[in-house]
Amino acid sequence: MNPKKNKTWKYMKEISRKNYNKIKFERVSDGKFIEDNEELTIIGKEIIKILKDNINEKSITFVDICGAPGNYSKLVLDNFNSNGIGISLPPEKGGVKFEMEEYENYDIKYKDILNDKIDIPKINLGIASCISYEISNKNAFQLNLKLILTSLLHLLDNLKKGGNIVINLTIKNINFAFNIVFILSKLFKKNSIWKSSKVWPDKNTFYFFGFDYNYDVKYYEKIKELLENLKQDSFMRNIYFNKVLMNNSNFKIIDDKMNKIYQVKIDYFLNL
Repeated sequence: MNPKKNKTWKYMKEISRKNYNKIKFERVSDGKFIEDNEELTIIGKEIIKILKDNINEKSITFVDICGAPGNYSKLVLDNFNSNGIGISLPPEKGGVKFEMEEYENYDIKYKDILNDKIDIPKINLGIASCISYEISNKNAFQLNLKLILTSLLHLLDNLKKGGNIVINLTIKNINFAFNIVFILSKLFKKNSIWKSSKVWPDKNTFYFFGFDYNYDVKYYEKIKELLENLKQDSFMRNIYFNKVLMNNSNFKIIDDKMNKIYQVKIDYFLNL
């Protein structure tokens, strides 16, 4: 079982290499990281549609980690009977300021999720879309994975049984992508992966949607193991980055789903 034998993956890598110089990596102005509210609103509306099609709770308590300026939170509050908490890196540490002044049923916590203790109430919806603000960091991939897995554990630690999550992942290392999707698929009775064709189609980002949380200590501990491995400079040598750890049936299911993720990048570059 090898994701790199997938013909669509191979073509995606080839066309991405040919168009590498056309990819915009940095969202920075005057040396500071910025968010594009228009882009976030577009992708946020797509996310909300998927949530509406899959969750039926009468009321929602949610947390939005790395949520500033708050576009996703606004859309949840506008579309569901809900109250929420937004958590994001303090602006004085390079984070983005929340713009949520008009929402009374929303609490804001400026926290460094990698270092600060964070109190989160029990939730039935968790959202996390963390990326590194350290644009020049040579270990940006390692830092991004730390942020993703740390935010994921914050969500799972406070998610009610039957709850739901949306979290950004990456296909930068395809073995890791397969393994984390597999692990998460064992924690939710229903799941899907998705990549927007409208916003960041040239990037490695995609989203995992998990519905109906069912805690399983075996797979929860695997996430903690992955995060612990990321503390080592040699993390890329870990088996999770070099081999898919699942049976053939699960591999085929994820391989088929990943084709749709690859195709979004391919279509974008074909239409440049």
